[in-house]
Amino acid sequence: MGKVRKLVEELNTLPASEHKKLFASIDLVSPRYLNVQGFNPRGNVETDVNFQRSFNAFYQVRRNAAWRKHFYCLFAQLRKPSMGKHRNFQYILNELHVRTGMWEYSFSTKLLHTLDPMQPIIDKRVLTLLCLPKKNWKTTEPFLEHYREVAQSIAYLAKKTKRLLRDFDRTLPHLKHISVTKKLDLILWRYRREL
Repeated sequence: MGKVRKLVEELNTLPASEHKKLFASIDLVSPRYLNVQGFNPRGNVETDVNFQRSFNAFYQVRRNAAWRKHFYCLFAQLRKPSMGKHRNFQYILNELHVRTGMWEYSFSTKLLHTLDPMQPIIDKRVLTLLCLPKKNWKTTEPFLEHYREVAQSIAYLAKKTKRLLRDFDRTLPHLKHISVTKKLDLILWRYRREL
């Protein structure tokens, strides 16, 4: 947690000019996020090409058509109320592995976050900032443990960056309603890229 404390200190001491730059960068990508999250609850993500195009663009999905078919089929199944108990990281990770033959850590978290915005997203840039590098694991358990560590780091950031989060809400009032988890994800995703 020591490196996360250093990140907290960095974020909490950003000059106002860097806040402005960071929030402007977030504002540019926010319509795409809101479009993905605002998809019609009764819509079919498996067949809606516009939704898929939006999701693929926002989350940088660069996989072949067969992979995307498996992904959006699972996505559509998990949106059904009867699948509520399966809306968790372990189920999604394992199910994508069974369907695609690949351990899709990042895309599992992106799918989960779209269903439950309180869940953190795994992204190479965010993991680097949190000093939690991903390895090429071949079983479920290391992914689960790593994801728990990420969730703990995000929870710690949420407690320790309240001023930054207040500034986020004040500067980007149209995003005030999104989860703290997503606010931090956007901040970390754009941080250092724009500064």
